[in-house]
Amino acid sequence: MCRWLFLLLVLVFVTPMVPKSEAQEPEADYVLYYLTRNIETSGYNFLLRSEFDAGQTPHEGFPMLDFKGANLSGLPAISPDGETILLAATPPFDYSESGYSPNQIYAVSPYGGDFRSFSNADRYFTGLEWSPDGSRIAAFTNPVTDAIGFRLEILDVEGNTVLSIDGPGSTFGLPVDWTQDGSRLAMMDSFSNGPTRLFIVDTATGEITTNETPIYAPFASTVVNWSADEQYLYFTGALEPNTSGPPDYFIIEYDVGADEATVFWDAMKIADQSTVISPDRSQLTTIVQADGGTWQLIVLDIASQEIVQQAEVWPTFEYEYGHPVWSPDSTYIAYSMQVDFEGAAQVYVLNVANGEVTQVTFNPDESAVHPQWLPQ
Repeated sequence: MCRWLFLLLVLVFVTPMVPKSEAQEPEADYVLYYLTRNIETSGYNFLLRSEFDAGQTPHEGFPMLDFKGANLSGLPAISPDGETILLAATPPFDYSESGYSPNQIYAVSPYGGDFRSFSNADRYFTGLEWSPDGSRIAAFTNPVTDAIGFRLEILDVEGNTVLSIDGPGSTFGLPVDWTQDGSRLAMMDSFSNGPTRLFIVDTATGEITTNETPIYAPFASTVVNWSADEQYLYFTGALEPNTSGPPDYFIIEYDVGADEATVFWDAMKIADQSTVISPDRSQLTTIVQADGGTWQLIVLDIASQEIVQQAEVWPTFEYEYGHPVWSPDSTYIAYSMQVDFEGAAQVYVLNVANGEVTQVTFNPDESAVHPQWLPQ
């Protein structure tokens, strides 16, 4: 009886805002999805879609999904072919003693329409990440009987678990970065005390390789990035622990085969923000503190280690607003930024070629956060 009541609650609290008959495919060159949150409350309210063409005014706020008070667990994950959005959601008022409650993964078209169940409602899901070929999904799960400790599961496109790995020590970190052939996953454990651990997972066997070389990453920065040749990982971090005062972070290059970490770029101090690689694996973006104390979103060419573009930003809390995200063709970077301490955060887009910044959202009452691009 309780199980059926739980499923009924999920269907009541997580329903599509746009009927299937009214859903429309975008006509613009670029499409962004973002979450909204009322500035007076916590929790996400909607997943919205905005469209814009290069050099033109963006079309804002196509309604997509109304969460109706449901708790979103992690971020929606868009498939590489742009045809499916997966999201894990939990109805409100349903928490276990461990602090987690079972939720369920749902699938919906990026253009609106009806949900379909993608997983069983028997455990807690978060951190969904598609493989590059769209054949598998990495997910972090908790059986709800243990408040600490996630396992990594690899799901197929039908939602079936094909690999399940318990996290060593406390927990896996998230998100993950797949190699292009899908044979390995990289992630970091930012919750451990002392040095940060990197996990390299063989997705066929489940074998895990961790670093012996000590590295130290900021708590809020968890993105790791494979290099083009998949020999290195890039991320925000340091080689020595901070003993006093604000920590100094730089871009770290980690040689996976040699288990060696070096400072790749230290011309400026990096905020407590992730470093994110472009889809073509030729550039990095992060937020740094420039001369005069201003904060800049920079684009760094990996080959030359030179800054090729930058834009002034306000420093933000990554877990609330999200890290900068590249467009699929590596020509734009979207980010969420609050321009004052009282107002709502909005989504902006940086043109990497010419440095032009376009504001995409304009709602003064709801923050637009965690932008994502629809694959082209």
